[in-house]
Amino acid sequence: MESCIRNGGENKYKLAHMSKAKLRREGRLPLSIPCSAHTALVMHAFRSITASAHS
Repeated sequence: MESCIRNGGENKYKLAHMSKAKLRREGRLPLSIPCSAHTALVMHAFRSITASAHS
């Protein structure tokens, strides 16, 4: 999500590799991925706008 927001909503970007297979084998695969405060604010604003548009 963070990469998508940083790229203005586009999905034409390279995802960062996080070695999921290795993390899973080691029992360290996270349940969620943290994001910056800016990304959280942008998503909150987007959800508010889309929710009010559908009301």
